[in-house]
Amino acid sequence: MPFRYPTAMQEQEGHVHNKQNKDDPTCQEVIFYKNDKLETLKTCFMIAYKRVSNEKELKQLLILQQKNLFTELETTESIIEGFVTVQHTFDILKRMNRACRHIIVSDRHAVVGYALVMLPSFKNEIPILTPMFEAADTLLIGRNYVVMGQICIEKAYRRKGLFRGIYQFYKNELEHTFDGVLTEVATENQRSLQAHKSVGFEIIRTQVTENSSWELLYWDWTG
Repeated sequence: MPFRYPTAMQEQEGHVHNKQNKDDPTCQEVIFYKNDKLETLKTCFMIAYKRVSNEKELKQLLILQQKNLFTELETTESIIEGFVTVQHTFDILKRMNRACRHIIVSDRHAVVGYALVMLPSFKNEIPILTPMFEAADTLLIGRNYVVMGQICIEKAYRRKGLFRGIYQFYKNELEHTFDGVLTEVATENQRSLQAHKSVGFEIIRTQVTENSSWELLYWDWTG
């Protein structure tokens, strides 16, 4: 059942509140009065995890990225909700996707989350990420790793298990090809940092570049 807000008639009857379903965080119960009786309407997202398959999905991904860039958010919101730092061009995303397709989560046909797949061969394409690859050359010697270039979930879909879900799909899709996944998170982005640790990432180095502090994280899939 697609996610729907209460109808105008339901609002007029006296909408009470939304309550997230404990058994399925992608669903919620809309409780309202109708004809002097308390009724419940269950609404759900239609969540699907998949690999990017067309340019339309890449363009939707870029729109979601733009909305969540650190430069686009108020300071308070970025602390509470987290943020993304790197802004990609359509061309680089397309070439990365051609080499190894990105992971997205959709609600029907709308992209509501993504996790970028970046091979080490792209190490010099995005200068801000080059120090991460240089560190990996010494920290992950002999490891056939892939880089999760950036992860983001649409604000309305957060705290519903999608972050963990997209990473589990990421692992299921790539663990037979790679030994693990490397990423980095700005030290000040504590919400994202703790979320990554909860999935299975471990900090392998803290490094400072151009007055910014970054945590290098690695999730070993060989254990």
